[in-house]
Amino acid sequence: MGKSKGKSQKGKIILGIFAILFIVIFVLYKSTNKMKYKDIKLPDSELGINEEMITKEKDKNVTNILLLGVDDEENASDSMMVISMNKDKGNLKLTSIMRDSYIFFGDDKVNKINYAYHYGGPELSIKTVNENYDLDIRDYVKVDFDGLDNIIDGLGGIEMDITSEEVPLIKGLKKHGKQTLTGSQAVDYSRIRKVGTNDYGRTDRQRKVMQEILGKLSGMSVTQYPKLISSFSEYVETSISTTELLGMASKASGFKNSSMEELRIPIDGTHKDEYIDDIFYLKWEREENVKAIHNFIYGE
Repeated sequence: MGKSKGKSQKGKIILGIFAILFIVIFVLYKSTNKMKYKDIKLPDSELGINEEMITKEKDKNVTNILLLGVDDEENASDSMMVISMNKDKGNLKLTSIMRDSYIFFGDDKVNKINYAYHYGGPELSIKTVNENYDLDIRDYVKVDFDGLDNIIDGLGGIEMDITSEEVPLIKGLKKHGKQTLTGSQAVDYSRIRKVGTNDYGRTDRQRKVMQEILGKLSGMSVTQYPKLISSFSEYVETSISTTELLGMASKASGFKNSSMEELRIPIDGTHKDEYIDDIFYLKWEREENVKAIHNFIYGE
């Protein structure tokens, strides 16, 4: 990723896949009821949404959804992303939030943004992101890492170019270079933090894995989606109703702008590394990053 944002190399296929997946997930949800649905009944004030954001939401016609990749062993979100759908401009944008970003939860707690899930589940995750970045998120989609494992295995694995430094950190791998990774190996790869630029390298690997998944999906027949999704739908939890899913799918399928822009928060030059009680944190400057994410999502 560039300093703040860049076009996805496979952006041209994302919107079609996005729409198809939502439709198929809806059908599977109705027929198998494997996907978990969790309604969030909290008012906007308890989700950290202020009056100014409610007005902006209506003016800009943007819907933001929090995507959580959850590590069940740590009971924390290993990855946090905000997907933004602009229904007027007809585009999607993806914002990645660094998991080590410092957020104060208490003197005796782990003060990282990904631990919002640990202390209060998806509701606190939504509230924390809203309050710290002045956003208007009401819904989420959560995927367990076992789900990612199953998705990739269902696709027959993905091809990645592995460095010699990465090989020892991926179970069952014997050589470096281009090769097909299994689901568990791809998860190992996406979670490497000790090679390269720590968490920055890790988010780059996660993006490469996602691009490969999208590439494989684009080459599949629509008739193959139900079998694939039924194998991992039990690992998905969301607060989005089936009616809302259909509405989003309908909107996305009509989008003319076929690229997805990406942003990483905090942006370069607005953060520093710091250790507190021997725990690593990413201290970041709020004003600059709120401005950056608003410029990115709302076009201000």
